[in-house]
Amino acid sequence: MQVLNKDFYETKLASASQTRVTTSSARGQIYDAAGKPLVENTVKQVVSFTRNNKMTAAELKETAKKLLTYVNVTSPNLTDRQIADYYLADQDVYKKTVESLPSDKRLDSDGNRLSEATLYNNAVESIDVSQLNYTDDQKKEIYLFSQLNAVENFATGTISTDALNDTQVALVASASKELPGISISTSWDRKVLDTSLSSIVGSVSSEKSGLPAEEVDAYLKKGYSLNDRVGTSYLEKQYEDVLQGKRSVKEIHLDKHGNMESVENVEEGSKGNNIKLTIDLTFQNGVDDLLKSY
Repeated sequence: MQVLNKDFYETKLASASQTRVTTSSARGQIYDAAGKPLVENTVKQVVSFTRNNKMTAAELKETAKKLLTYVNVTSPNLTDRQIADYYLADQDVYKKTVESLPSDKRLDSDGNRLSEATLYNNAVESIDVSQLNYTDDQKKEIYLFSQLNAVENFATGTISTDALNDTQVALVASASKELPGISISTSWDRKVLDTSLSSIVGSVSSEKSGLPAEEVDAYLKKGYSLNDRVGTSYLEKQYEDVLQGKRSVKEIHLDKHGNMESVENVEEGSKGNNIKLTIDLTFQNGVDDLLKSY
């Protein structure tokens, strides 16, 4: 048998057996003309989750339940979709839900079964969330599960919890066998320092909110990920390309069974560049004091 378009199929095979994962780096600083900082990155320890391509929704649900015994979560606000996803994470529940759908929600006009993605969306839409009475602890599990489930295969995401104390950090770090994919890592919060120039610094999105909805496409074309933190106003937004760190890129190689075979560092990440304003903070403070005296 002669294989036509050999290069085409070799390319297809390569793309199917490898995937790239990008990770953002720390943001650059903003200084006044004399080098005084106007912002700071406050480092903190957080729960991280790295997802492999074999994890099922049921396994994520169990991990969320176990993780809650180590961390605190305060009164999470849940969406109907998050609750429905958690409910359908049980395979038996999902199967029964699909079987109970009207035929036009399960089959196409030719009687063929709809795609799994379409079936799942139809199953979600059929759930009356108001009839699902979860306890407060279960709602916290749902909150953790929804974050775990949002992490793409081979990617690493930060899981939002209450601030971790030293004991919690130690316990989570030592429970790797019980919490597959869970680890402790460092993250940062962007803090605008209280100065006379704070009003022009602007703000940065959180990892949870990620890219601004109205600019998602533009950022994705630049290589950003959906949960990347970006400047959303004033200097933080105007100098986004300068302040944003260089992303690290890893290439994951899979074997013929889809299992991870090796990890290759393609590009090293680096902290974003700093910017230095032409405005002197001391001079600006003097101007402000003078104006207040009138």
